[in-house]
Amino acid sequence: MKKEDGGRLGSLSSSELNWHSDQSYRTRPATGAIFYAVKVPEGQGDTFWCNMQAAYESLSAETKREIEGLSCVLRYNGYERENISDEEKQKLREQYPEVRHPLVLTVPTSGRKTLYLDFSITPASRGLLRSAAILAPLRERITRPEFVHTHRWRNGDLMIWDNGRTLHRRDQFDSVLPRLAKRTTIFMPPDLFPVPPPQTHAP
Repeated sequence: MKKEDGGRLGSLSSSELNWHSDQSYRTRPATGAIFYAVKVPEGQGDTFWCNMQAAYESLSAETKREIEGLSCVLRYNGYERENISDEEKQKLREQYPEVRHPLVLTVPTSGRKTLYLDFSITPASRGLLRSAAILAPLRERITRPEFVHTHRWRNGDLMIWDNGRTLHRRDQFDSVLPRLAKRTTIFMPPDLFPVPPPQTHAP
């Protein structure tokens, strides 16, 4: 959608969005979100959520032992866009340096565990401290149909989710069709929800 002066309204394009957890590139990520669909194209731009807690619990005991204690390096990829200047890219690199978060989080109220990663911004070559090769089977596991909820948006829909236990992605939609939605990010209480501990920047 466009503003009255012709400028773009909003920050995302109409192209497909990969599996991600909002703001995982921050030292203190947003751990929850509220998304309100004001005006959406019917039958397009579906959003999918996968349950990473259920996916973790489906892993073999051997795989759980293998990934326990591992971390992911996460990098903000906004400075890789082509439509911003080199100066803006440098400012973003300084504002959002790489961070490191645990691959497995614990739910404080139950002791259950969940995976925590972001396929859209985890550098595959150095993301996992022990082996980047583990990302592919984890992605395959997480995105199995039994762990994924699909939402087909209608005007007025409102969704609330926990970024600590889910990943989400969105299908592309026709760029000539208007789509207006509002998102509010939330910082969940760390004594109730799985929240990445405050991290220093990744070395």
